[in-house]
Amino acid sequence: TRDDDNDEETSSMDYNMNFRRTFAKPKQELTFDATHSSSLSDVTHFYSERDYTLQYESKNTTPFKQTLFTPGSNDITTIQCDYVQPIKKMFKLEAGAKSIARSIDNKYISQLFDYGTEKYTTDKTVSNDFKYNENIYAAYTTLAGGYRGFGFLLGLRAEQANTKSILVTTGKEYEKKYSNFFPSCHFTQKMKGNQEIQLSYSRRVNRPNTRALNPFRENSDPFNVRYGNPYLDPEYIFAHEINYLKYFKKATLSATVYYRKTTGVIQRIKTIGDSTISYLTFVNLNSSKQYGVEIISKNDLTKWLNTMLSVNLFQTVIDGSN
Repeated sequence: TRDDDNDEETSSMDYNMNFRRTFAKPKQELTFDATHSSSLSDVTHFYSERDYTLQYESKNTTPFKQTLFTPGSNDITTIQCDYVQPIKKMFKLEAGAKSIARSIDNKYISQLFDYGTEKYTTDKTVSNDFKYNENIYAAYTTLAGGYRGFGFLLGLRAEQANTKSILVTTGKEYEKKYSNFFPSCHFTQKMKGNQEIQLSYSRRVNRPNTRALNPFRENSDPFNVRYGNPYLDPEYIFAHEINYLKYFKKATLSATVYYRKTTGVIQRIKTIGDSTISYLTFVNLNSSKQYGVEIISKNDLTKWLNTMLSVNLFQTVIDGSN
């Protein structure tokens, strides 16, 4: 039996600076935004553990006691500049650049209770300090327009990402640098009878979080050990969608057929070390394919009550042959 009493304290602060410049030409504007977010968290776990026989007879004269401190900080700074240029009455060109800098520091300090000295002492074999820095630089542009019920939006985003993680406890460093292009296109056609058809394609990215990257073995539960994989790559999603919309007086019906392919799927993998201990970590699988149909109905029953009903039927196929 393992009892866990824990205490958590968190705090955060956000800073924002925004600038907007308009011009004589309608809808032409320049914007600049800068934000900084800082958050601190401090979680303390107090563990007490006893071993028993199958007859529930205690094997310990005194319980095993452990205190686990997990203080952490997360700082992120975002700077973004966007420009909008209307072209005649039917088109609009947008362009911008964005920079994101993230710094994360997660500590894991374990202390064991010594009954001889009646004091807690730090267990350096399971204590660690993990630092993660991420810098993303992006430039993007979109062209939007429409004519007689037909609308379109074409976009392209170029991105450079640099990441560096340090396991301070062992002195190991892990670095990754990668660049990518993310195209997107959306088309809309309005039809008679308050109907609309939408067609879209986009390429997106999903990056692993720091818990999935930290290679130090977290054994707050000694029978289920968890550790991250600092060599994880991001996963990339290719999304295709066809959407049909029907507008009624007090309701909206949406039916979407979609297909999404993901490469480098981030997946949790659990292995058994022996008969009592399991190990959980993260890997990149080859790919996954998902296709399905989603139907959503929104109904305004009264002025103060509306309902949203949805059903999503899908199939997912994962290729983990690697």
